[in-house]
Amino acid sequence: MDSSFLRVESETAHMHVGWFSTVEVPEAATELDAADVVARIAGRLHLLPRFRQRVTPVPLGAGEPVWRDDPNFYLPNHVRVLPGRLDAAGLRRATDGFFTRPLPRDRPLWEIMIVPCFAAGRAAILGKIHHAMADGVAAVELGMLMFDTVPDAEAPEPSEWTPAPTEGPTRLALTAVADTALEQFRATRKMVGLGRSPARTIRVADTLRRAAFSLAEDTLRRAPESYLNPEISPRRTLVTHRVELERLLRVKEQRRVKLNDVVLAVAAGALRR
Repeated sequence: MDSSFLRVESETAHMHVGWFSTVEVPEAATELDAADVVARIAGRLHLLPRFRQRVTPVPLGAGEPVWRDDPNFYLPNHVRVLPGRLDAAGLRRATDGFFTRPLPRDRPLWEIMIVPCFAAGRAAILGKIHHAMADGVAAVELGMLMFDTVPDAEAPEPSEWTPAPTEGPTRLALTAVADTALEQFRATRKMVGLGRSPARTIRVADTLRRAAFSLAEDTLRRAPESYLNPEISPRRTLVTHRVELERLLRVKEQRRVKLNDVVLAVAAGALRR
């Protein structure tokens, strides 16, 4: 699935996800201390090895791409600071440009932009990460790189890091073939186990059948023409709308659902209207 997110990416269909956040600057300061933020990120990278790894293709297409340490990892390629004070229009242009640019494949697939000051007492932090490495846990981990869990925490000291050497083309291909064979063995063993439980086997088979047909239909049939389905360009612009979290939580409790359910319902209702 992660590899599919790499394959379907195109010049107009970006596969990174991102966020825009604003933070309060301490009263005694005129702007966010960007150097301190960078230092805290550098001091925590050893906790998240994937953030210093890049996608490495397997020769001859012998298997899916693999994650390997980037021997040329350079933190300033991933954490950028916009100097000077931006007004609202300048911040909007910087934000749109940030989300419009795809992530380069020759380096780890994440990037952060820090705007130390854009309004009185406010700063902005933007981030993007490729969907191939960003599930919900990875998004939380990216937040852990920047934010402390307690106020006035000491900045961690950066740890020494030496990239592991990448295997040669032949070794990469052999490893990919072995990994594919291992996954097929695990899948076969799982199906044998399901055979001992006919009712569960039927449920799993039905789920897989419906998923396969759904994927085939999505691939072969173009979505109906509508204002939601026009030709698109690489350019992106961020449109925001503010809703107090307390309101959403009250709906969540009243309806006995998850917060995600409320957010999806609000988004779907807005599109329907």
